[in-house]
Amino acid sequence: MITPQHRAALPSRRTVLRGALLTAAAASSTTHLTGCSPSSPPPSASPAPSQSAATTGGPVKRVLLAYFSRAGENYYYGGRTDLKVGNTEVLAEKITDRIACDTYRIQAAAPTRGTTTRQ
Repeated sequence: MITPQHRAALPSRRTVLRGALLTAAAASSTTHLTGCSPSSPPPSASPAPSQSAATTGGPVKRVLLAYFSRAGENYYYGGRTDLKVGNTEVLAEKITDRIACDTYRIQAAAPTRGTTTRQ
């Protein structure tokens, strides 16, 4: 049995739970941080011969921008409008203008109602 004079020396339940939570958070963040640290020296700055810009004729594109865009009837400020180019396609073109990437437009297997197909 815990006497009243010993009760003051024991940590409260809140203190124990807070300590356990902080310990768990510290342990999980440590494992994430060790995964980010390099275990070997970083690779050299020169690209591999197979990825050289001289052999491919231009900069190496390492990003693929795949998107699906639906043109056709869309809602616009409470009304409806017919878009010739979908919003996502417009955004994909803007991204392509800013970064070197390959683009791939995902085509619908079957056209949806109220859309126009564009090649």
